[in-house]
Amino acid sequence: MRLMFLSVLMACRPGVLPAPGDDVIEERPVACELGATIFDEGVIHELTFTLSDDDWAAMIDEADESREYGGPDKTYFEAELTFDGEALAGPVAVRLKGHSSLLEAREAGHSYPLKLDLDRHTDDQTLDGLAKLNLHPNLEGITVVNEVLSYGAIRSHGVPTARLGFAQVTLNGEELGLYSLVEHMQGKFLDCHFPGDQGDLYKPEEPIGNLAWRGGEISDYEPEIQHKYPDVSATDHASVLGLIDTVNHEGIASFDEVLVVDEVLDYFAVNVGVGNYDYYASFGHNYYLYESTSGRFTMLPWDMNFSQTDMDTPCGLGRNDEDWPISHKLLADAEITADYLDRLDAFLVGAASEESLLGHLDAILEVIGDDVNEDGVEELRDVIPARIEAQREAIAEGLDACPEWGEGGGEDCEECLWEECGELIETCFDDDDCGCVAECLFEDGEEDECLDDCNVAEVPELVWEIVECFYEECGEVCE
Repeated sequence: MRLMFLSVLMACRPGVLPAPGDDVIEERPVACELGATIFDEGVIHELTFTLSDDDWAAMIDEADESREYGGPDKTYFEAELTFDGEALAGPVAVRLKGHSSLLEAREAGHSYPLKLDLDRHTDDQTLDGLAKLNLHPNLEGITVVNEVLSYGAIRSHGVPTARLGFAQVTLNGEELGLYSLVEHMQGKFLDCHFPGDQGDLYKPEEPIGNLAWRGGEISDYEPEIQHKYPDVSATDHASVLGLIDTVNHEGIASFDEVLVVDEVLDYFAVNVGVGNYDYYASFGHNYYLYESTSGRFTMLPWDMNFSQTDMDTPCGLGRNDEDWPISHKLLADAEITADYLDRLDAFLVGAASEESLLGHLDAILEVIGDDVNEDGVEELRDVIPARIEAQREAIAEGLDACPEWGEGGGEDCEECLWEECGELIETCFDDDDCGCVAECLFEDGEEDECLDDCNVAEVPELVWEIVECFYEECGEVCE
């Protein structure tokens, strides 16, 4: 039962570039030129925020009270901002962001992930033409490197995703260290990559972001499936509800009516190719669902701070079971799986090749080398070529379909789990709070319900330690 419980936890844990071979795009939308200064990887910018003492204390308190998922919306605080020594004309708004990254950041101090809104308090105020930015801390001294490498490879492969820059961030006199400046994937981003009439943009979160059927009303999926763009009053959510209905109740012959299937396969391929286990097929989050043509959605990659792992299987660490209907149905079909593997292989020999990734790594270390973990860099130099080799070897051997979660794990998986993580599991079940939440999650309870039923404010950290142990020690065996 405890092995099964762990599989449930896995679900709860938390400009336009031409594709290779395409003609170079001669005329780019004006929106693609915005942010060129911010996202120059050859520069480390300086951002200095000043909040009132009360607001800074309130932000720290909010970070300390944050849970993995759920809870109240994060608060925007008014601040003054100086960028590269020049003060902006009016006040900006800044708030906490993130889930697991916020929890990890608060353990190391006050270097929290932040969302910056420049025109919330000052009409039409922008920075390098952009009104919003994401600021991600350099967790463990390496996550900024992971982000820049992975996003860069994905963009170079022709898949729309965020641009990044670097900054040293100071808040109320406290030096928070190196951050990545990550493009806001709404508004101007969509104007650049999808010019013309624009559809609805959603950012799904776990546990509902796997898009399993829960009913025919948008309220059945809120707040985890968050409508982001354009104004929510302009949509009836019919398209996204049609997507969820179709992928759950129809065969893959109907998928093309609601999904741009080629682009969805590219989404899977680029995540696996950069070793990012934290995506739709694993946890049902870290992607944008965008209606790029009327009634049809694509999936856009997001959140690469924990990418560049040693994922050595072309199927990724995916939960390809029926509760993950898109990956479950697409990657159970031999023809579609072959198409997916071709796309992954093309990525691995092109934008995500050893030469490309390590070359990019050397280039960015010239800029931010003093602010990164040397051991983490050396590990990347080992992990990247090993991952690429293992994935390409598996592709060459052939694969008719990607297995469902846990298939092929068997006794070896269970033996590894208990040998490597057994002490953590036993300790969890010996603790009333940890055991109660774990049992509830095992029974397919949703996180908020489990916390309420067990009268616990947040999922015990020991639960996440088990998950981390599983991935680090047994992920390959149990795949």
